[in-house]
Amino acid sequence: PSALGALLRLDAKVQTLEVWLCAACLLVMVVLSFAQVLLRQFRTETLQPVDWFDLVSRYLVIWVGMLGASLCTAEGRHLAIEALPRVLSPGNRRRADALVSFVATFVTGVLCALSLVYLLRVALPDAEHNDLFVIESLGVKVERWPFLVIVPAGLLVVGWRFLL
Repeated sequence: PSALGALLRLDAKVQTLEVWLCAACLLVMVVLSFAQVLLRQFRTETLQPVDWFDLVSRYLVIWVGMLGASLCTAEGRHLAIEALPRVLSPGNRRRADALVSFVATFVTGVLCALSLVYLLRVALPDAEHNDLFVIESLGVKVERWPFLVIVPAGLLVVGWRFLL
């Protein structure tokens, strides 16, 4: 019980971090999209739309989706079978919940492993040839993998929460 309490306290801290990250991602998405609309509307020789604003916004959608899925799992709203618990006794309901959590943990683990394999075998090795975009004014090449790392990380947290 004390170990479970420590894990639940850690989970509460992770949830707080996820809420802040999700809010920050949403804020950046809105600011970039609004700025892009303004730049398109009031285009001049010096003010031009920035190509990578749209790309960053698209990848931030992945971040918001994974963080949202993780937060839904923390609240017990991510995966539920509505009809079955109504006809089961409380003891059988707990068994069914445990079975669903076990299956969901297994599926999430498989998806996490596959996304990690993709990240390690495809996204990282091709990083030098497969830049997401280049900020020419700063001479910075932005790689794709930092935007994709949320997928295995988010699935890992979702699986962990199914186990809790």
